[in-house]
Amino acid sequence: MPEKTETLAAETRKISKAEINALPLIAWEGEIRVLDSVASMQAAVEELKNETHLGFDTETRPTFKKGEYYPPPEGRGPIKNLGLDGPRG
Repeated sequence: MPEKTETLAAETRKISKAEINALPLIAWEGEIRVLDSVASMQAAVEELKNETHLGFDTETRPTFKKGEYYPPPEGRGPIKNLGLDGPRG
Protein backbone atom coordinates (compact mmCIF):
# COMPACT_ATOMS: atom_id res chain seq x y z
CA MET A 1 0.00 0.00 0.00
CA PRO A 2 1.34 3.49 -0.78
CA GLU A 3 2.71 5.46 2.14
CA LYS A 4 0.89 8.61 1.04
CA THR A 5 -2.67 8.80 -0.25
CA GLU A 6 -3.12 11.28 -3.06
CA THR A 7 -6.18 13.47 -2.86
CA LEU A 8 -8.26 13.28 -6.01
CA ALA A 9 -10.78 15.92 -6.98
CA ALA A 10 -14.33 14.61 -6.73
CA GLU A 11 -16.35 14.86 -9.90
CA THR A 12 -19.75 16.40 -9.33
CA ARG A 13 -22.37 14.79 -11.54
CA LYS A 14 -26.01 13.89 -11.13
CA ILE A 15 -27.31 10.58 -12.41
CA SER A 16 -30.74 10.77 -14.00
CA LYS A 17 -33.56 8.35 -13.16
CA ALA A 18 -33.38 7.07 -16.75
CA GLU A 19 -29.65 6.26 -16.30
CA ILE A 20 -30.38 4.47 -13.02
CA ASN A 21 -33.21 2.48 -14.60
CA ALA A 22 -30.89 1.47 -17.45
CA LEU A 23 -28.41 -0.17 -15.05
CA PRO A 24 -28.52 -3.96 -14.79
CA LEU A 25 -30.10 -5.57 -11.73
CA ILE A 26 -27.60 -7.73 -9.90
CA ALA A 27 -27.52 -9.72 -6.67
CA TRP A 28 -24.59 -11.03 -4.65
CA GLU A 29 -24.20 -14.77 -5.20
CA GLY A 30 -21.02 -15.27 -3.19
CA GLU A 31 -20.37 -16.48 0.33
CA ILE A 32 -21.90 -14.69 3.32
CA ARG A 33 -20.40 -15.33 6.73
CA VAL A 34 -21.86 -14.37 10.09
CA LEU A 35 -19.15 -13.60 12.62
CA ASP A 36 -20.59 -14.68 15.93
CA SER A 37 -17.53 -15.12 18.11
CA VAL A 38 -14.37 -13.26 19.00
CA ALA A 39 -12.32 -15.99 17.30
CA SER A 40 -14.25 -15.69 14.01
CA MET A 41 -13.88 -11.89 14.13
CA GLN A 42 -10.14 -12.16 14.75
CA ALA A 43 -9.81 -14.57 11.81
CA ALA A 44 -11.74 -12.15 9.58
CA VAL A 45 -9.47 -9.28 10.66
CA GLU A 46 -6.42 -11.32 9.63
CA GLU A 47 -7.98 -11.92 6.19
CA LEU A 48 -8.96 -8.26 5.78
CA LYS A 49 -5.40 -7.14 6.56
CA ASN A 50 -4.41 -8.59 3.18
CA GLU A 51 -6.95 -6.54 1.21
CA THR A 52 -5.87 -3.44 -0.69
CA HIS A 53 -9.39 -1.95 -0.79
CA LEU A 54 -12.25 -2.27 1.74
CA GLY A 55 -15.83 -1.05 1.71
CA PHE A 56 -18.22 -0.92 4.65
CA ASP A 57 -22.01 -0.81 4.84
CA THR A 58 -23.79 -0.29 8.13
CA GLU A 59 -27.47 -0.92 8.63
CA THR A 60 -28.48 2.34 10.26
CA ARG A 61 -31.36 4.73 9.75
CA PRO A 62 -30.58 7.20 6.95
CA THR A 63 -30.51 10.93 7.57
CA PHE A 64 -31.44 13.59 5.07
CA LYS A 65 -30.57 16.79 6.90
CA LYS A 66 -27.13 18.14 7.75
CA GLY A 67 -26.29 17.42 11.39
CA GLU A 68 -29.04 14.82 11.81
CA TYR A 69 -27.87 11.53 13.33
CA TYR A 70 -29.62 8.32 14.31
CA PRO A 71 -27.43 5.84 16.22
CA PRO A 72 -27.91 2.11 15.62
CA PRO A 73 -30.38 0.37 17.97
CA GLU A 74 -28.83 -0.08 21.41
CA GLY A 75 -25.56 1.24 19.99
CA ARG A 76 -25.19 -1.80 17.73
CA GLY A 77 -26.13 -2.81 14.23
CA PRO A 78 -24.98 -5.14 11.48
CA ILE A 79 -21.86 -4.13 9.58
CA LYS A 80 -21.09 -5.56 6.18
CA ASN A 81 -17.65 -5.15 4.72
CA LEU A 82 -16.37 -5.94 1.31
CA GLY A 83 -12.89 -6.62 0.02
CA LEU A 84 -11.88 -7.10 -3.59
CA ASP A 85 -12.57 -10.84 -3.25
CA GLY A 86 -16.14 -10.33 -1.98
CA PRO A 87 -18.14 -9.56 1.16
CA ARG A 88 -16.88 -10.35 4.60
CA GLY A 89 -19.08 -10.58 7.65
